[in-house]
Amino acid sequence: MKVAVRTVPGGPCEAELFELVPSGQTSSVPAGFGLGRPFSRAVHKRAREQGKQSGRVTMRLKLNHAGVTALKNAPGGQLPVLGRVTITEPGGPQRIVDELITLRRKSKGGGK
Repeated sequence: MKVAVRTVPGGPCEAELFELVPSGQTSSVPAGFGLGRPFSRAVHKRAREQGKQSGRVTMRLKLNHAGVTALKNAPGGQLPVLGRVTITEPGGPQRIVDELITLRRKSKGGGK
């Protein structure tokens, strides 16, 4: 899964996928859910500093063993996860962007 982010040139970014577990209210997570175990490794990258793509970074996230197992056992082949991107601007504040994502298991048939 690829995640594209715009930030200031040279700004470091980090992305990760988390399990959603039913729990109390948390400010950054959808109502009624909490953060569970990580379903991917944290990916760290810096935004490009020159050219047309200046300030843009694309990070590729890959499920870890826990994420693959959860997706395989998910009812209907769909697993809701929380994608969290942390953007740090040089000499400035950190921004955390949370996005609810539904992962779908690949179909094993040829569509017939």
